[in-house]
Amino acid sequence: MSADRQAPAERPLLEMRDVARFFDVSPPWYQRLFGGGSRRVLRAVDGVDLDLPRGRTLSLVGESGCGKSTLARLAVGLYPLSRGSIRFDGMEMSVRDGSFAERRTRRRIQMIFQDPFASLNPRWRVARIIGEPIRVHEPGTGEAERRSRVRELLEMVGLDADAAARYPHQFSGGQRQRISIARALAARPDLLICDEPTSALDVSVQAQILNLMRELQEELGLTYLFISHDLSAVRFISDYVGVMYLGRLVEWGEAETLFRNPRHPYTRKLLESVPNLAEPGRARTPIAGEVPSPLSPPPGCHFNPRCPLAMAKCRTDTPGMVRTGPGGVRCFAVEEETATA
Repeated sequence: MSADRQAPAERPLLEMRDVARFFDVSPPWYQRLFGGGSRRVLRAVDGVDLDLPRGRTLSLVGESGCGKSTLARLAVGLYPLSRGSIRFDGMEMSVRDGSFAERRTRRRIQMIFQDPFASLNPRWRVARIIGEPIRVHEPGTGEAERRSRVRELLEMVGLDADAAARYPHQFSGGQRQRISIARALAARPDLLICDEPTSALDVSVQAQILNLMRELQEELGLTYLFISHDLSAVRFISDYVGVMYLGRLVEWGEAETLFRNPRHPYTRKLLESVPNLAEPGRARTPIAGEVPSPLSPPPGCHFNPRCPLAMAKCRTDTPGMVRTGPGGVRCFAVEEETATA
């Protein structure tokens, strides 16, 4: 990371401490009573600690089912916490008292979803889609001012003002995602939760959306929590990267440092899967084995059945997060390596 993109020393905008979300996926009680089944709990997110500095981008990566999207929904308040604490700009977000202060704070967190077509009301014109957050969060705004704001937001995301009179199905996928971004910006947010915002788009359109997001971040001072499977997109847009595996954060750090020198065995294997034009003939070894079920994760370090560095205590004990410069890694092998260095 270049010197001009170093994190400020101020308090993080978003703070997560021991964040967990469990889902009860047990069969109905009568099936358990007569069929002999038992309760089943899916630990989607299990003890995540994260700090997101103001005006920066933190990306979460990992295989499908690792808990990235669940963590995003916890941050925006779509799911309640099972354990832990989330603070946004110093305010505890687990408290839902319906007060004006709470509503005003939650307005400052908005979300961009993966599928722009599914997240836009097909029966509303674009003017109403973008204008609805203004109507809800700024009830004193007049109709003329609201129309003016909608035009400004459309121009901000690269769409013509006449798009306001059209319906979502009349746009391409990239244009619909621009509308989704404009709708999120209508609430004047500080934090945007971006849940794979480019995965449903063509490659050339992905680049346009990513460039737009960076321009908006610089212009408006936005903070992003960005979730993606596309590691090239993550490297382009991120200041920090967190790697998740089966509900736990196994490594995090500055983006360039993590891509250049990954410490956790899972992170190394994940980055090895990325094609590299500089080394077209490089052998890439896939991660051995299958991802364990989150309903019955292995004891100790969840990655131990697939890890080439696994030792005896990895199968019984849970490693803590070891600080490595501005980041951290959750691995006994790295912990011993650091202790002997």
